[in-house]
Amino acid sequence: MRTNDNFSEDIDLAISHSFFGIEKTSKNQREKLRKTARAYIHEVLSTQLDAKLKAMGVSGYSIENITQVQDKKGEWRPIDSDKDPTVILLHYPSIVEDAISYIPSRVKIEISALSMDEPSEQREIHSLIEECFEGEDAGANSKVRTVLPTRTFLEKIFLIAEEFQKDKPRHLRMSRHLYDLEKLMDTRYGRDALSDGSLYNEIVEHRRTYYALKYINYDLHTPSTINFMIPEKELELWKTDYAAMKQFFIYGQSLEFNELTQRIEELNKRIKKIVF
Repeated sequence: MRTNDNFSEDIDLAISHSFFGIEKTSKNQREKLRKTARAYIHEVLSTQLDAKLKAMGVSGYSIENITQVQDKKGEWRPIDSDKDPTVILLHYPSIVEDAISYIPSRVKIEISALSMDEPSEQREIHSLIEECFEGEDAGANSKVRTVLPTRTFLEKIFLIAEEFQKDKPRHLRMSRHLYDLEKLMDTRYGRDALSDGSLYNEIVEHRRTYYALKYINYDLHTPSTINFMIPEKELELWKTDYAAMKQFFIYGQSLEFNELTQRIEELNKRIKKIVF
């Protein structure tokens, strides 16, 4: 079952902390885990990806390990050695003549060592090319362990709520999360997520413990105080981003921006009524 009809900005992967033999219970252990995972991803996985692509006969690409970040002043500085997730960019030559700035010609791979392990399940995945042209990309079909949409639904709610606690929230390619929430809210995944108090609270506590962002008040994730509505001053920026999303990322049916915000408001009110 496909829950939405849009392309993704990136590929989100997770490595279990057990792979590194590190328990992530204390602050020191979490810092050690992040540093170990970051080094492994850039020094081992990145090299393995390059070797695998070459073995497949792929050429013309380049792999970039992201090691710098732009600060608020626009200056570039090294990323902390314990930053999570770790990002690898796979740049490729586009067959499209006119470049689209909203969709760079690269695959963004984000790999985290701090993600929750459950709930998850084994799912078969296949490419859209194979769907449209049978036999053209059958080799891409595979089975992977993936996060259940119930968890994704709640994590997106908290992600947006946390974003709006910032002084300067992001907006570029962020409206996709609202699109996903609207698509999921009336499915069994959305309903199950909002009826599972233990999962709701477990995700909040996981974010509080393992991400511990100083500017976030995690107590506000309580159903009665949760707020993921777009602030008035940010509406135009998000509206512009959503227009770009509809043009370049969403290939199925989609709501107009005002309809989307009304649905998100409905979801926000629905959660505020929950008592676990």
